[in-house]
Amino acid sequence: MVPAINCILISGEKLSLHVSLAEKIDSIELTLVENAIVQVRQRESESFQLNYEDNGIYTSDNLVEHGTAYSVSVILDEYQVITAHDSVPTPSVISIISHTNTAKLNEEGSFLAGIELGFADDPITENYYELLMFKREEEHLGLTYPFNEQSKILLNEGFEPFSTEILVFSDELIDKEEVSMNLIYQSSYRSSRYQKIREHTLIVELRHISKEYYMFKKSQYFYENTLYADFIEGTAIAYPIYSNVENGLGIMASYSSSLDSVFIEADTIQFSQ
Repeated sequence: MVPAINCILISGEKLSLHVSLAEKIDSIELTLVENAIVQVRQRESESFQLNYEDNGIYTSDNLVEHGTAYSVSVILDEYQVITAHDSVPTPSVISIISHTNTAKLNEEGSFLAGIELGFADDPITENYYELLMFKREEEHLGLTYPFNEQSKILLNEGFEPFSTEILVFSDELIDKEEVSMNLIYQSSYRSSRYQKIREHTLIVELRHISKEYYMFKKSQYFYENTLYADFIEGTAIAYPIYSNVENGLGIMASYSSSLDSVFIEADTIQFSQ
């Protein structure tokens, strides 16, 4: 059995960490650990201990602060001390610049909706981001699958277009401070004569993520996609999932987020006869 810790530091939220024992990195069956000593160091000078809550989760009332470095040490009987560290990025503000219901006509003859987003990037430092888009219709909230096949920034990450609801990307190809990004997504319901857009609220979340988070999320995407494809072909070779944990498995990563939203009125797009 190998010890595993998983901790996502979210700016402004309480700090929590999960401790378990696993047979291998993709184990479904986990042995929860209830007697670990979990010590957290913040800013190199402040330290505090997490308290066990339930289901292998250790928590603290301390809120995660952006722009701050954290390291964790987990002590388990009969194992070496498990350690990990990460620094929480500062928030990057996202804004919705424009929206259209008819951004692109797809191969099936239906329109895809489009949205233009803006955010600031520091070209001097190395930055990483995660973008999520939600649609709220009445009481239902669901993720969309946005993409742009013309975006060099997204294509640079190697994602299959419209194959994931969560987009992570670096600023490797961003060369200016004010960034504009166009995305398209499916938002309507089609009949033989028209497309109907129900009124809804579109919510965009931009996460300024650490490199550790970026590496983990990308490896998770390729692990899941290559494993399934190779299984069908009979040549399953698992893509390695990234870990920054010493003497164990798992991940310690972080992000800060900002939100913007726009209300989309009901609309009907008639097809020409």
